[in-house]
Amino acid sequence: MVLETTSIPPLFETTRWSVVLAAGAEDGGSQARVALEDLCRLYWTPAYVYARRRGLSRPDAQDLTQAFFVQLVAGDALGALRPGAGRFRAFLLHCLENFLRDDRRRRFAQRRGGGVPPVPLDAVDEVEREILWPVVPPAPDAAFDRRWAEVIVAQATSVVRREHPGRRGEELFDLLQPLLFGIGEDESLARAGKALAMTPAAVRNALTRLRARFRVALRREVSRTLAHPTLELEDELRHLIDSLAQLP
Repeated sequence: MVLETTSIPPLFETTRWSVVLAAGAEDGGSQARVALEDLCRLYWTPAYVYARRRGLSRPDAQDLTQAFFVQLVAGDALGALRPGAGRFRAFLLHCLENFLRDDRRRRFAQRRGGGVPPVPLDAVDEVEREILWPVVPPAPDAAFDRRWAEVIVAQATSVVRREHPGRRGEELFDLLQPLLFGIGEDESLARAGKALAMTPAAVRNALTRLRARFRVALRREVSRTLAHPTLELEDELRHLIDSLAQLP
């Protein structure tokens, strides 16, 4: 699917990352800490994938990833931030690289916990199955970006799915979801029309609306991780598309 860059209704409300940056000089604040915690939850599995690709065992990668986000939320990261810190994705990867490099010299004596809720083990299992062991393993930073892109797409998809309540709405969404990226369009359109007793024209109209709403939702999810969405969004969207396309 081609992500259009035509104008859409304003979506650049104050973003999570800009809230965090704005509070940096003031040494944090509850709103900024909540925003940072939300971003950390979103980026847990990309960070975990990065740790695994750096050669850490599964238990160590889980512990280190959890410890990293606990330190990020509970430490002095907010006070050290400046408005020019840029995109959260790049900031996080830089901090993670430093954390793993420093922590390599230490051995863990206890499990890490703290302010960021642990990610359920089934989420880790899914990452292990689907991301960590392709035929040609990607470099750690490429694996991080790929998982980041998949998380953002999943977030946007979840937003759009919630806009289709009820059994019929959910069924329509589930049938049309594979077409968001233009895969198997004719067959899926015919199947959706037959299942829902809709004409081909009605199904195509529904798909057009779904794709438009998905673009808006995707742009909004990406913008929330940027300090300056109006300037950075298009580049970050292109990076997302490239990250999805370059790896199997």
